[in-house]
Amino acid sequence: PEDIFAGKLVVMDQEFRSYATPDSNSFTIRMDALLIILVYQGEARMTIDHISYHLKKDHVVILGKNHLLDQIRVSHDYKGVLIACESDFPGYIFGAENHVLLDELISLRLNPVQQLKEKEMEFIRGVVSRLRRNIRRDKHKFQQTLVYNEFSTFLLELWTCITSRN
Repeated sequence: PEDIFAGKLVVMDQEFRSYATPDSNSFTIRMDALLIILVYQGEARMTIDHISYHLKKDHVVILGKNHLLDQIRVSHDYKGVLIACESDFPGYIFGAENHVLLDELISLRLNPVQQLKEKEMEFIRGVVSRLRRNIRRDKHKFQQTLVYNEFSTFLLELWTCITSRN
């Protein structure tokens, strides 16, 4: 299932699809969004900016504007989640004056694949679960604020996990 907020933010489960054919319909996508992939189980292979990556459990992929993505293949037991938003959505949430995180995320351009520890991924999965729950609360008077806060929490916590070992 996928959860969509205001046409600007999508959180979608990813699983192997038997109809996926690895080579027959391959095409390159130039990103014009922020795309984050969390690998929960199995393996995936993809090419980002003409470099091949082999992803496993607890890997995170962070792609921003102008990354090139193609040649995506996943194992039969692959499961993960994809979070995508308009490229300016995080800036809108954090505000123009607080661009430190956005600058830091952009710095991952040359290293878009990161490995989390198992406990870190468990924690991030909980944040994603709360984000999805708030996206589904479309009758809540303050839904927009709840979603913005949870998405900013997701980005801040993910960034903390990535940078904690440096």
